[in-house]
Amino acid sequence: MQHDILRCSGLTKSFNGNQILAPIDLVLKSGEVTGIVGPSGCGKTTILRIIADLEKPTSGTITISHTHARTAFNFQEPRLIPWHTVLQNILFVLNHTVAHNKERVQRAREALEAVELGNYLDYYPDQLSGGMKQRVSLARALAFEPDIFLMDEPFAGLDYPLRMQLITLFNRLLQERSMSVVFVSHDTREITRLCDTVYILNGSPCSIQETIRLGPKSERLIHPGYLQRMEEHMLQIMVSQRV
Repeated sequence: MQHDILRCSGLTKSFNGNQILAPIDLVLKSGEVTGIVGPSGCGKTTILRIIADLEKPTSGTITISHTHARTAFNFQEPRLIPWHTVLQNILFVLNHTVAHNKERVQRAREALEAVELGNYLDYYPDQLSGGMKQRVSLARALAFEPDIFLMDEPFAGLDYPLRMQLITLFNRLLQERSMSVVFVSHDTREITRLCDTVYILNGSPCSIQETIRLGPKSERLIHPGYLQRMEEHMLQIMVSQRV
C-alpha cells in the first residue's frame, strides 16, 4: 500500500534578500517517481538540494516518513573518483553503510549488472564514454539502496538517442525495484516517460503552476499523441511567463 514517504510544506528560499522560491508544497509517494519540471534556472535544483539537506530553506518544513531513511543524490555530472576503478567507485559509498566487505562487493556487482556494466569492473572513468559514466553513477546510487532517490537532470549532457536509451534502462530498473524518486528536469520528454506525478514550475519567484498525474506507463505509448499532448501542455506553462 502506498504512503507519503516525503512531504515538503511551504518551502521558500531567498538569497541576499531576493526570494527565489515562493512557498512550495509537494509530495513523494512510496514506489513512485515525482517529477519537477521547469525552465532552466527557475529553482528546480534548489528544491532538490533543500530536500537533500545540502541547502537550508528560508522557511517551510520537510517531513520524511521514517527517521533513518537513506537518501541518494544523482547529480548532473557523474562525479566519479578518477583514480578509482568502476568497482572501487561504488564500494567507496558503501564503506560506511555496509559492514562486511563481501556484502559490499556483492551489492556493487549486482548494481553494475543492473545497468549492464558487469564487464567493466576494473575500468577507470577516463576509459568510459559519457553514457557509461552516467550508468556507473546510477549503479552507485542503486547499490546504496536508498529509500529516497534524488535525481538532478542526470541525462542532460547526453545526446538524444543515448538519453532515450538510458531512460528505457531506468524505467526497467523502476519496474524491477521499488524506488521512490524525485526527478528534476527541464526536458519534458524525460518527464513524460519516467514520472508518475509532475509538478510544473515557473515564475519569479518560482512557484508550482500546475500538478499533473500522468496515466499508467504501460498505456502511455498505446494511445497516439498522449505523450506529445502532455509535453506540449507542460511547455506551454513553462514558457507562459518567460518572454
